[in-house]
Amino acid sequence: MADSSHQRSQIPVTRAPGQMPALSLYQRPSCSYCVQVRSAAERMGITLELRDIRQEPRWREELVAARGRATVPVLRIEGAGGTTHWLPESLDIIRYLKELTEQPDPVPRWVDRLMPPLWMISWVLIIAGLVIDGGAGTALLAAGSVGLVAVVARRIAAVMSARQT
Repeated sequence: MADSSHQRSQIPVTRAPGQMPALSLYQRPSCSYCVQVRSAAERMGITLELRDIRQEPRWREELVAARGRATVPVLRIEGAGGTTHWLPESLDIIRYLKELTEQPDPVPRWVDRLMPPLWMISWVLIIAGLVIDGGAGTALLAAGSVGLVAVVARRIAAVMSARQT
């Protein structure tokens, strides 16, 4: 099986004016890499058919049949003439979507990569702040709260950006 960089170079970005290829994202809702892809697609105003491989066994079977494994996210691209391409790796998928829409992503890639770990770290800080007494606990609680606010603000900004396009 070829790595994603070789597969990526074989996927055509050209499309007929006003037409978008059929795009299906094989994913899990709890997968942080899948969240990155979904957020980027929202920002760019791209509708993806979401195929949860844990909820629907046929999507998992289809993914394994095509790729040999059930790792996600993977974008299925159905182009003109019935051609189907499978694109793994969240950053490659996001790059493809940017090229497809011909619009730059206004948010640097590292921001979206930071969100899932920041969310988890923020909750750990909040829990630690609730357990530890005194000033240190208060500081941890405050730091965790700031992190959660940052993640929520980023999510709201992504949704608002997608609505404007």
